[in-house]
Amino acid sequence: MKKLIVLSLLVLTAVMSGCKNDELNEPTIGSGIFLEWDTNGQRDSRSMSFYFLHDSVWASYALVKVVASGDASAENRPVKLVQANAAEDEFAAIALPKDKSITDTKAYKFHEAWERGGTPALVEAATADGITAHYVAFDHPELMNWMGQYVDVQGDDRDYKTWIPANSGNSCKYPVLLLKDPSLSSLWSIDPAVDGVIPMNIVVNCADNEYFSANARNAMNEEHPDRYRKFVISFSGEPQAPSTWGEVSGGTVWHSFFGSWGPVKFTYIVNASGFDDWEMRVTDWTSLRDAISMWQQRVKLAIDTYNAAHPGAPLREPVVQVPEGVDPPKYSGKEVGSYNSVY
Repeated sequence: MKKLIVLSLLVLTAVMSGCKNDELNEPTIGSGIFLEWDTNGQRDSRSMSFYFLHDSVWASYALVKVVASGDASAENRPVKLVQANAAEDEFAAIALPKDKSITDTKAYKFHEAWERGGTPALVEAATADGITAHYVAFDHPELMNWMGQYVDVQGDDRDYKTWIPANSGNSCKYPVLLLKDPSLSSLWSIDPAVDGVIPMNIVVNCADNEYFSANARNAMNEEHPDRYRKFVISFSGEPQAPSTWGEVSGGTVWHSFFGSWGPVKFTYIVNASGFDDWEMRVTDWTSLRDAISMWQQRVKLAIDTYNAAHPGAPLREPVVQVPEGVDPPKYSGKEVGSYNSVY
């Protein structure tokens, strides 16, 4: 089955270098910065997978919404994000150092090899001397330069930025550039509680800079000390269910509508629905119930049509080959059955 693109895609085709050294001013008194936490929007985490992207894709981005408090400003004000789990977490994503180029990474070298034919031998040779990096550091000069060039060429009307825009709004969606390093498909878990590959994680925090004091809103929420302060991006190169799929709190229970998650069934669901924000938490399902009912009917029809055309060989999830001593994912080799089947 052709893999389906379900993530926002960014493909970089040239070496990006340099960085604008804009003069920074003193922070505005009372200006604070924090991570959005919204019942129906961004909460505390997001899961992503390169598995559903085309094989040639080597980079994608996750958006983290940052909110400013205090008075507006007549100038663009950069925000500063940092990775909080780099030291203590065994599965912390590795950032591309500021003194290394994106074109030095295994992810980019894989892309070049794929463009030349993509045979296993070619890919192995091309990536052998590449740098292992899972994402581009927040303040990497190539990322900053790309953002600046984008504004210069295409204006400032897109919804992702690394700054709070002047005179309008109090937030920005900061793009975190993820890289498809080969290691994203190799971290199989021996813990039966982990269904599949262990994802890499970036724990995102805001940080002080010349414009803002970080986490000013934190003091307002003693019951949830990480709220507004911590956001976790989990990503891998293998099938990975959205973090909301089996959630039993917060109102979002995709599992109750579509049963167990599996990559084949999920692809059918995405094709049938056209929906692309499976990380969304919903507290009021009224506006979506009719749509979900229609998606269920479409998925059932698609699965029934496939099975009718393949008598004796019903639609199944892939059989996942795992290292010795590792339990395969629960969906491995299971018959899809219906849109709400349980594995």
